[in-house]
Amino acid sequence: MPNARLIAQIVQALTRYERGELAASEVERAVSLHFPALERVGTRERNEAGHLAARLIDADLSDPTVEVNGQLLTFEGEELVADVLRDFRVFLAQLPS
Repeated sequence: MPNARLIAQIVQALTRYERGELAASEVERAVSLHFPALERVGTRERNEAGHLAARLIDADLSDPTVEVNGQLLTFEGEELVADVLRDFRVFLAQLPS
């Protein structure tokens, strides 16, 4: 399967996660299923994909954003899910298609 199609499936998993249709662990499963099939991708990229999937799970479990009196507040020192998703998309866009 061409890289572009595999990458699109991972991006789709990220989008479905954002919409609340998938859990972070299911995104990690999609990455571990599709990423090994990518061509012209080295060990560094494979490790980075695993690291990003782990970051997403960590950020999901410790979501630092809470609503208080109608305002969203963020706790210092915790990583935002949105930041991990952005980093994941930037990383995927840099892979050879």
